[in-house]
Amino acid sequence: VSAEEVFGVRVRCPVGQYDELATIFFGTREQSITRLFTQAAPHQPFANSSLLIAGLTYLVLMLLTYGIAIPAGLFMPSVMVGACLGRLVGELVKQHVDESVFSGAYALAGAAAMLGGVQRATISLVVIIIEGTANVHFLLPIVVTTCTAKFVGNLFGHEGVYEIGIRRKRLRFLE
Repeated sequence: VSAEEVFGVRVRCPVGQYDELATIFFGTREQSITRLFTQAAPHQPFANSSLLIAGLTYLVLMLLTYGIAIPAGLFMPSVMVGACLGRLVGELVKQHVDESVFSGAYALAGAAAMLGGVQRATISLVVIIIEGTANVHFLLPIVVTTCTAKFVGNLFGHEGVYEIGIRRKRLRFLE
């Protein structure tokens, strides 16, 4: 089995080809996030339109499922939204500014920013992401994006989405 056959999800595609949106939506979350964070040489893994569609679709679905009583979660959808939109920004920078840009780093920073804005966590989130990537070289960009996302999120309200949910259910909350 070659790397091209393993890369994506094939939906009515010839051998050696894959469907970009099916790879993001129907592949496992772990595989999708890995593909968004990594360089997939020699081919371009996702078109800009696929990244935009996937990012916005995950964002809308995340917003719709937040208030209903199903175990849909917010952590992984936040990572997917941030990774898709971050990779899109990285691809645009690569196309218009510098060809040597690694767009996977933008996906990682986008995921950190989305999580930082949704959860309003900073230090713990940075530690989790740096531990997960096992790459200290991303420390400064992750710290900057997480703190910026928390600052921007605080302009809209000082509580993260989990604190809002706890207060809505009138549960006890330690401050």
